[in-house]
Amino acid sequence: MNLGAEKISKSVIFRFAGCLKPYTRLVVGAALMGIGKFTLPLAFPLAFKYVIDGLLASPPKLDGITRMIDGWCVALSRLAGYSATPTSKLAALSIVMLALYALQSVASF
Repeated sequence: MNLGAEKISKSVIFRFAGCLKPYTRLVVGAALMGIGKFTLPLAFPLAFKYVIDGLLASPPKLDGITRMIDGWCVALSRLAGYSATPTSKLAALSIVMLALYALQSVASF
């Protein structure tokens, strides 16, 4: 057997990975929560940008991401049975943001 291959197979990282095998689901879950913990806060500035640019501006000139958020808000307000007024879009956005805050608190815990 090659001495280098034997040295790699007995490496500390491979022995540690062998110990992690029964806990793979927990490790993957922790990694996903870590990603969520740092990426979910990036959604909040986008929502505030949409409120200012899309709902408060008199002639809305929407760029790509703001147009996408507006489409989601229109779809959610119509799903709730309301017309696509700025008030109903703001209510739909507020409910989604509240759900994202709850998801962020779970990810941070």
